[in-house]
Amino acid sequence: MRPDLSQNTIERYMPEENVWMQMTIPNTPQLAAFSWCVADDKLIILGGSDGNLLNSDFFIVNFVAKTCEFKPTDFDFSTGMGHLVYRSKQSELQHIGGFNSFGVNYKYKMGATDLDALSSCHSYVTSQSELELTNNASVYYPAL
Repeated sequence: MRPDLSQNTIERYMPEENVWMQMTIPNTPQLAAFSWCVADDKLIILGGSDGNLLNSDFFIVNFVAKTCEFKPTDFDFSTGMGHLVYRSKQSELQHIGGFNSFGVNYKYKMGATDLDALSSCHSYVTSQSELELTNNASVYYPAL
């Protein structure tokens, strides 16, 4: 029997009341091991696993409007456990690493239809708070 990796329950913590509130948002995915970030008060989800397979699905969950928008991707691979970063000044998402990425990182301009590969495709951690994208063949973690 396969374990349940996720449930279709969405909960929101209300710190002022110290209470968890259940929410219903139609069409939200049931996933684990996905990349995520918050952008303009929306939860952005990319990839992940349904417990059997990795995927390249892309969702934008709006908790205020209680909507979940699916956006098709042009990834040549399915991904999981990458890092998703939102750069508000550029209104751009960057997907870094993850299963099956083969070191290729992607960017997505909010409102666009495609994800584009970044020219620098590997990660280099320069400190606990800095990450540089380089063309090196490996990921380097210097002593921190």
